[in-house]
Amino acid sequence: MGRLTAAFRKRDTHYFSAGEPITADEPIAGFDEQEGDLLADHPRMRRIIFRPRPGRPLHRYYLHWSDRTGLASLDRRVAAGTATEELTMDGEGPRV
Repeated sequence: MGRLTAAFRKRDTHYFSAGEPITADEPIAGFDEQEGDLLADHPRMRRIIFRPRPGRPLHRYYLHWSDRTGLASLDRRVAAGTATEELTMDGEGPRV
């Protein structure tokens, strides 16, 4: 699937599904590549990077679920460009 771009809090956000390594064209504040590689295959986690404010460096964040509910649906919706912050996966689970 590769790195996908979605809007989060009105900012371009790069979304990484399971198994996708985090990549960026510039440094990511506090990012440990080894840790990123270890977490890439975590079954209940997705990763995003974005710039919290203009002029600031990129930051990475983790989206974590206590179960796997909705993650495949979230991946499909991000890929299709239909995911939003208000979206709730399959009527249950965490808000994005």
